[in-house]
Parts: sequence; structure tokens; C-alpha cells
Amino acid sequence: MCLYAFKKISTVNSFMNINTNYINCPNCKNIFLKNYIKIHLQMCKKKINKFTKNNPKNEPKNEPIHIRPKQEPKNEPINIRPKHEPTYELQMETYIKPELVNYSDRALNYLFDQYNKLFYKYVEGKTISLVGPAQSILGTNKGEIIDKFDLVVRLNKSIPLPSNIKNDIGSKTDIIYNSLNTSDFPGENNLNPKLYKKYGIQFVCSSYPFNHNLFHDDILNYIYKYKFELPLKVMNDLKFRNFEKSLGTRPYTGTCAIMDLLSYPIKYLYITGIDFYQTKYYSEYRKISKDALKHNKNNIIHQCKPQIDYLKNISLFDNRIILDTFLDKLLYYDYYKVFKNMNLFEKDDIFNFGDIYFQKYFEMKVSMCTFTKNDLNIYNTEPSKSYLIITDNKYFKKKDNEYCLFITNDKNKLNILNGNLSNKRFIGNFFYSENKYNQPFIYLTSKFLGMLKSVLNRIGIHNCNINLAILLSFLLYLPKNHYFSYNEIFNKWILSYEEKKFVLFLLKKNILYLYSGET
Repeated sequence: MCLYAFKKISTVNSFMNINTNYINCPNCKNIFLKNYIKIHLQMCKKKINKFTKNNPKNEPKNEPIHIRPKQEPKNEPINIRPKHEPTYELQMETYIKPELVNYSDRALNYLFDQYNKLFYKYVEGKTISLVGPAQSILGTNKGEIIDKFDLVVRLNKSIPLPSNIKNDIGSKTDIIYNSLNTSDFPGENNLNPKLYKKYGIQFVCSSYPFNHNLFHDDILNYIYKYKFELPLKVMNDLKFRNFEKSLGTRPYTGTCAIMDLLSYPIKYLYITGIDFYQTKYYSEYRKISKDALKHNKNNIIHQCKPQIDYLKNISLFDNRIILDTFLDKLLYYDYYKVFKNMNLFEKDDIFNFGDIYFQKYFEMKVSMCTFTKNDLNIYNTEPSKSYLIITDNKYFKKKDNEYCLFITNDKNKLNILNGNLSNKRFIGNFFYSENKYNQPFIYLTSKFLGMLKSVLNRIGIHNCNINLAILLSFLLYLPKNHYFSYNEIFNKWILSYEEKKFVLFLLKKNILYLYSGET
């Protein structure tokens, strides 16, 4: 066979779809790069002519590429499909390793593309638990919960699993993300597929890309030694380089696994035992000194903080992520601290009132309170409840169970909008600050705004959006009687990135209640 050909492959289904860079020989049915097909055809014809001459009674043998076990071989043409049509020819249930005579980067990259498609299908729609080796996982008693996920992912030297802590770390493993580096800690990173199979591993994933001079040889050595005994997926080169650039540092194996898994259409990702070297490894994984731990955390290659910030940000915006208790406290520490300080505000310091009757009504907390700047209606309201609505939209269409305050510092404008008493739409006015000569029905105190600005500085909010300030005032004064539109907050209020993150934290922790808005 030509050096550039794939050797014949035994599998139940077609091993891979042939793209436009490859073609099959019509005589021997083997696969070749287009660049070498002409050379091969000349050699192949000579072999066939010689065979026919020596065996005149026999026809030339057309060997198929795919041999089905316990079935007669079928001479079926290979269909070259368009590049955009997704196919998953590899099958997890009937996986048989490919045998290659060509280990060129080009051939391997083509094979990696097929494994990536198989991995896509394998994790699609699955609930996944990613379990790291941090000491913070000990004592959690989450092992049984971990094993209930569809797939369990572990990192680097997690195999063999220590049975004495299975109540904390679980006993199941389906996928291993490994750097495939055996030189840094000789003898520790056991990559033997026999060991992996013993623990039920179905997929080996390299946390780093093949087409990168720093990782290329480690991955190639693994392939030479273990010959795709287990399916092997490598990190996409462009995906990794963009990720590394956005972080400004090389990501740890665990961070790579998080980013990579979230790039697929999984259902949920539960992350536990990963704490960015805030604690040591559990001793069964590896014993490590404080100095070594400190070096692993921050060194010339890896920096910890950008990776913590990445997970904090992505966990707020991606609802598929579930964090364990330790990681939740680590990532959201500043948010918890800010909200705790906000709850120390005296409620009498939040609002002032220019109308004593409205003040008594407001303090009764009988209405659901909301604020809308642009919407014409409040959606998904319940007829049995009353709603107090602050709006900046003079065309707002109120319902019978809604009471509206218009945002203005000019009561004359309010009278003009109301027209006459029989068609009174606004019961009063709201404003952001006090007007000594013409006090609004309700307004935010300067003391509250000053305290809020001071507290929010901790999480990078230096000039708080006034809309967010109104939301937080209602949240603190009426923790169970506020009612805001998700769509309006995130699409119309023009919040900064840090402001959006804080709102998402409040929403994630069920502190803030939002309705979906107009559909």
C-alpha cells in the first residue's frame, strides 16, 4: 500500500466520511490523498494486470474498505458528502481502533476531526460532572450525586480512583482530560488504556492542541505508544489559542476542560474539586508542599486570577453551570459581601416621601412594585394582585389593578398628562432625588445613593446606572414584593458589564425576581 493511504479498517459501521481532499481507488478500494492518487493508480493497474495474467480464471479482487464482523464483505462505493453535512461514522458502542500506516500531521488531524464529531455526539444533551482532585472536595459526601450524572469527567492523574474517599469523589469515570505529559512527573501520569478501561473510561481528551509546538510531541508519543486503543480527542487549536489570549495566561487542565465542555451542547456541567490551588490536592492524588502549591498557582506559565475571573463570569452568564459550595463561595465572595453590606442599610434611609398618604400606602407593602422605563405594559401580572408601577413612558397603558407614578420633577407636567380627574392615569410622581421646592410623592435619598456608590465600588461598579439604583432600592425595601422585566433590564437599561454580572448574581441566588417580559 502507498505510504499515504489509510490501512483497511475493521468496524461495524463506516469508519469515517471521506471529504473532498481524499478519494478511493476504484481498483483496490483503499483511500488516498488526491495529490497521490495518480501515482497510485499506475502502480495499482500494474499489480492487477500481473494478477490477472497469473490467474486468468479469476477476476481482480476488489477489497472493501470496511469489513463487517461475521458478515460477508460488501463492495459499496464510498459517498463523498458535502463538507457542511455532519456525519458521525465512529460508534462508541462498537468502537474498534483504527490502524494507520501514516502518522503524518495531516492524516492525524483528519482523524482528530472524526473523533471530535464522535465526542460531540457522545456529550450532546448530557448532564456532566467535572471532578477535580482538590482537597476541598473531601467531606462533601457528594460521591453518590456525582455518579448520578450522565457522564463523569476527571483530570490528569485521577486514575486509579481511591476507594477510601469514594463517598466524596464518586466511583464513576467516563472521560479523562489529560495533558498527556509524562516527563514533568515521571511514572506518575499513567496513560495506559488497560488501566483506563478498567475504570470504565470511554474517551481520552487532550487538554491542549496537537498543532502547537509545546504539546505536539506529547500527543504524538501517546499515539505511537497506545495506537488509539481508546477514542482520543484533542483540543481545537484555534479554540485554545483564542482562549489563552483572552486569559492572558496558559490555562490549567481543569480550566481547559471547563471551556471545552461548555463549547458543546451539553445540558448541565457540575464542577467540584476544582478550586484553583486554594487548597492542596487530596493526598491520594499527589502529596504537595505549600511552596510547590504556591508555585503551581502562579508561575511564569500559569496565573490563577484570570482563570478564577473567567469561571466567575461564565458561570453567571451560562445557566448550564452548577458550582459546588466551596467554588461558589470562592467565586462570588465579593458579591456576597456587597449584598450583606447593602442589607445593613436602614430602610428609612432609602426613600423620602412628599405625600404622607402615599407614604402610609407604600409602607403597607400591599402592592408588587416595579419600574419600567420604556414598556407600554407590565406583562404576566395577576389580576388578584395590585401593582405599583414607576414609569418614564407617558403613553403607558395601565390596567385596573395598576397604580402608576410618572418619573418627573415637575408636578405641572403630571397634571397635564392626567388631563382630567375622570381619566387619571398617574397617582403621583417619582424622582431620583429631592426637590426642596416641589417634592415628589417618593424619591431616593442622597444618603442612600452615597452609601450605594460606596458599597458597589468593591465589585467594579463606580458610577451606578440610575435604573439599577431604583431596582436595588425596591429590592432592599421590598425583598418579596418587587417585579421587574428581564428583557428590559438586559436589553434596554444599557447596564455596564459589571452591573449585568451583579444582577445575574442576584437572580442566580434567588434574591431578585424577574419576569420574562413580552414574548
